[in-house]
Amino acid sequence: MGWFIVNVLAPLGLPLIAMLLLKLLPLPATVAPNTRLMATVKDGQFCWGVIAMGAATLYDSWGAVPSGWNGWLVGVQILAMLAAMLLAAGGAAFSTPLLTTPAGGFMAWCQHYKTFVASVFLSIAAGFVYTVVHFASRTPCGH
Repeated sequence: MGWFIVNVLAPLGLPLIAMLLLKLLPLPATVAPNTRLMATVKDGQFCWGVIAMGAATLYDSWGAVPSGWNGWLVGVQILAMLAAMLLAAGGAAFSTPLLTTPAGGFMAWCQHYKTFVASVFLSIAAGFVYTVVHFASRTPCGH
């Protein structure tokens, strides 16, 4: 469980915790709205963690995955990392407006924050694949 916390949850959760700590500071009124948690993740910022977990998955998979599956794993992992890079960079360049009051229900909220939703999906998938490959690994990094 410790490995999972350090390698999957911490990279995704620590930036959010840092933003919560910023709320303790007397920030100017123009800056304070940007400390909302959604402001920190709405533009695909979780994708940076996906890229790191993807690289670690590729490292751990070396020699750990049956040869017939290794090509598929590497190919799918590289595609997921490419998608994550595009979302993270695109989200930084084309920012989603921050909603003050979501209207239209959950589906409208998901449509508005589609970059965020995609980054959450990629993060869950990357964390799952990284965990499975890591614990199946026969490399010195495995357990």
